[in-house]
Amino acid sequence: RAQYEIIAVEKHRGEPMAGGREFLVLWAPCMENNFAVDERTWESEAQLREDGVSLDEYLARAFPVRQEGSRRSARLSSST
Repeated sequence: RAQYEIIAVEKHRGEPMAGGREFLVLWAPCMENNFAVDERTWESEAQLREDGVSLDEYLARAFPVRQEGSRRSARLSSST
């Protein structure tokens, strides 16, 4: 599906350690999908990466990294 345009990666399911994740992809309208504006399919992480799709932006939003100086560590240091 490398020749098709992805509008968005909307959701994911599954776990990396349990056989891999799948991602819900919203495809751009094209002749092959009869210009459907709402075509979505579940695609494997392996297939998307093989097709050259970067999932980094989606994964960063889905799994934000806690930054140092979070409220919890600030609360712990102020109680001492």
